[in-house]
Amino acid sequence: MPSSVSRIYTSLAWPWNGAPCPECGMNVKPPQPLQDDPQETVIRCACGWTGSVHALWATQGKKWSVEKAAHTVYPPGMAPPLPASSRIGHECSDTETWTVPRTGRSDGMLLFACLWLGASLIALITVPLKHVTGLYSIFPALIKFGFPLIGLGLLYAALRLRYTHHFLQLDATHLSLTRTFAGFRKVRHLPREVITSVELRAFYQRNYEPVFGIEVRATTGRFRFGSVLSDDEKLWLVHDLRRALGLNLTQPPAPPPSPVDPAIEESGSSVTLRLPPRKSSLVSGGIFIMVLMAGISAFAMWGFSHDTGGSETSQAFRTVGRALFILIPALLFCLGWGMWQSGRRRSRIVTLLRADAQGLTLEHHGACGRIAQRRWHSGEIEKLQVQRGNWGTDPALGFHGEIVTNGRVISFGKGCPRDYLEAACAVLRRYLALQDEGQRPHRPAC
Repeated sequence: MPSSVSRIYTSLAWPWNGAPCPECGMNVKPPQPLQDDPQETVIRCACGWTGSVHALWATQGKKWSVEKAAHTVYPPGMAPPLPASSRIGHECSDTETWTVPRTGRSDGMLLFACLWLGASLIALITVPLKHVTGLYSIFPALIKFGFPLIGLGLLYAALRLRYTHHFLQLDATHLSLTRTFAGFRKVRHLPREVITSVELRAFYQRNYEPVFGIEVRATTGRFRFGSVLSDDEKLWLVHDLRRALGLNLTQPPAPPPSPVDPAIEESGSSVTLRLPPRKSSLVSGGIFIMVLMAGISAFAMWGFSHDTGGSETSQAFRTVGRALFILIPALLFCLGWGMWQSGRRRSRIVTLLRADAQGLTLEHHGACGRIAQRRWHSGEIEKLQVQRGNWGTDPALGFHGEIVTNGRVISFGKGCPRDYLEAACAVLRRYLALQDEGQRPHRPAC
């Protein structure tokens, strides 16, 4: 990493105030970052946890305790209580029923939707389309009619979050979920015997922090609801549903099966693992920016093509505005192009891990061949482990492997499933003659 980029990275993104330890929850303040690559700085907690800043970022924020508590197995009668202020209803008879009334929340989203829709409608009414002709006529029409449609979609989503009622009903054979909104009812059923888990899942992000909801998963489908409930209500409902369904296991549930198996090539006393390329979000982000900037540029060129006359001062302002409305989107279009190209290159990089009794080699191969190689002797490797990282909201793909050496921690396999990485690390440990003792205990995917 260049020194200038390293300085910007540490000043803007380094967690100087610390974050909760993934193992014990205590606040861990990282040491001074390495100058050449801050992401390889080893962070240690007093409880014995060792990892990278990526694993620490994954717990940063107030949601860590909620996520950990949702995967805790409590003794009978010791589960988190229902808050006294909660309006969730619970009835036990021949059938057990949970009533989740409308929350009345999502005020911010509702206000944003109203402002967006109001501004779009005002523009639609006050700016007529009678002069929309020529080559770029489609772009003003899309902007004038597309923005109100987006506003209507946001308004519907906000009203649905605010006024939807949920009814859960459990009998001897089925778990039913009924949603009511604006007089409409939708009922879904899951057979009780095929329900496998009740978990908190990250549904989306708000201010770069995950927003959790309740997911009831079965082999034939799933229920997802409750993202606007309070954290205490989510915890109580998750544990109460597990109790009613008989899912309070003495051991945490095993992670879901991996969609792929590690590509392993064994030859005598050495092994080579081929990790799959990682899909980069820069591709979709770059395409979005390019399309958006192309539309804005086309709309600006169409608007400035109609000369309305006026004084020399107004003509000068129009000239400056025309230059800005064409130059700035053009520069942003170039930025989107660069993001797209960088994402394409990253998506084609293949990682190879070679291990034998002497050491471990990490190689990155691109379309033009090998682009990077690093090697460590067996005595330099402290441990190989799997950590949760900040690779999006999908819990099944939010992990990475770590090579902890003397003074550095190197991440690999970002965004791979946990059991995929666990299998890869187990093979590498066997060939490196590393013991599993001291590795982090397995925790379920969140």
